[in-house]
Amino acid sequence: MLDPIRKILQEYHVEHFDYAKLTNRTYKIDTYQTSYVLKKSRLTPKSLPMWNRVYQLAAQESLASVLPVYMTRRRESYVSYNNEIYYLSPWKEKGDKQDQTDGIKSLYETLGSIHYKTKQRQEVWTEDIEQKITHDKNRVKMYQDTLIKCVEAYEKRHYMSPFELRICMQYRDIQKVLSELDNWYDCYLEDFQDEPTVYHSLCHGNLTNQHVIQHTERTYFINWEKAFIGSPVHDLSIYFFHTLSYHDNPIEQLATSFSVYQNQNPLLQKEISLLAISLLQPHSYFQILERYSEKKSDKAQPFQLKSLEQCFRRLLNGLHLQEVLYDLRDETKEQEIEE
Repeated sequence: MLDPIRKILQEYHVEHFDYAKLTNRTYKIDTYQTSYVLKKSRLTPKSLPMWNRVYQLAAQESLASVLPVYMTRRRESYVSYNNEIYYLSPWKEKGDKQDQTDGIKSLYETLGSIHYKTKQRQEVWTEDIEQKITHDKNRVKMYQDTLIKCVEAYEKRHYMSPFELRICMQYRDIQKVLSELDNWYDCYLEDFQDEPTVYHSLCHGNLTNQHVIQHTERTYFINWEKAFIGSPVHDLSIYFFHTLSYHDNPIEQLATSFSVYQNQNPLLQKEISLLAISLLQPHSYFQILERYSEKKSDKAQPFQLKSLEQCFRRLLNGLHLQEVLYDLRDETKEQEIEE
């Protein structure tokens, strides 16, 4: 691999170096003066323009938390080699392990700042939203019917499988999820009818803890290959989706510190409602249930159970977090009335 790396780094005028493989796609490059990270990306000709736009916006809006990329001697932001796209970034060491709450607050503050500085107003047709919500509420009713039907069938059996037993044990919580989701759809529609304006921002698109570097001086976000311009709620949803699925997730800190994000980028009522809706989406849970019921899963039952538990954990944490959003929506509603 040394020869390809050498050829790629020559485009950046980096001649004398040592390197270490970090992952299948990243290498740490050490020179006498400094250190870099070379990334073998998953970028395509289609995704390149948006990726380049990230760094243009970062320069325009002074987004210091977007870890920059170096320019080649041809003034390009990347090197194309053997039909792969590579880019070079500064190496940033993670700071000393900080308090978990402080780390979450820093992440919220950084993300909120990026969303706020790149925010643009958009108009949306209320009729389209009404049709979609009607469709989504009908799907919630279908999920409720499916759940009841499965539980009744399982409870009639002399012996339930471990999977079926878990479905029955989770029944009340999933019904609570569906009930709250249905209510949030009503809130979202009400919010849109009051004000059909939305805001779009620069979104990371794949924000996980692996793409966050909490350096001594600031928090950086790396790997912007899936970036898009869209609702900041979608960015938050992606982060929560990844984080809330794990057993040791910091749900209490995520809930109590959310005001830090709100202070940086105050969400509208409809955005708060949309975030709650995303936290309570049960599609993956019912997809697993459907595959089990129709014997279409290609996984052994222990692995089906593992996937089910992961989905259930995320929904249970979503229930907890949406309680904070109820309070926040009420506060935002009062503020919007006063304004």
